[in-house]
Amino acid sequence: MRKLNQHRNIPPTLKHNGRLNNSVAPHRKPKGRNALKNGVFAEPLILPGEDRRQFDAIHSALIEEWAPSGPSEESRVFGIADAEWRKLRSRRFVQAKAISNSLSPNHPAFDEARGLITFGYLISREPETAFEEYASNLLHADKIDHLNRKFPRQNFASIADWAVAVAEEVQSVLLPARTRPG
Repeated sequence: MRKLNQHRNIPPTLKHNGRLNNSVAPHRKPKGRNALKNGVFAEPLILPGEDRRQFDAIHSALIEEWAPSGPSEESRVFGIADAEWRKLRSRRFVQAKAISNSLSPNHPAFDEARGLITFGYLISREPETAFEEYASNLLHADKIDHLNRKFPRQNFASIADWAVAVAEEVQSVLLPARTRPG
């Protein structure tokens, strides 16, 4: 590791404004590794769940389009690819948040029809656990109360029979009432 004061004894002709003038130095050491090629900016930030190949496709398309020559142009094309990647990530986040909000009964963007459809699907697939796990996350409280009053579990021979009755109620009564105009 170089010491900070190693250039103190360099003759004045090799100094410029108090700094070492590398353009005049006959035995100049190679520069350190480029941060854009080897450091923190060398690789795009790929988060869990993201596909590195998608970034590589964006980057390759930009290289083909811009045909960079030299490290500075390559760096700029990489920067464009990275910015596009972050823009796509932002869009995916907004889309995921919008879908999440549309399935949250307590959010103003709640889509009750979507919640009913999703709940009907889940109650058919997971009859033992779907009501406890998903009803409060997908249905308004009045719909949960309606289903509990109309279909008490103890009135059915099996959980499967109860789940079929609940799913049919969702599909034939609650969902049509929600999607009916007016």
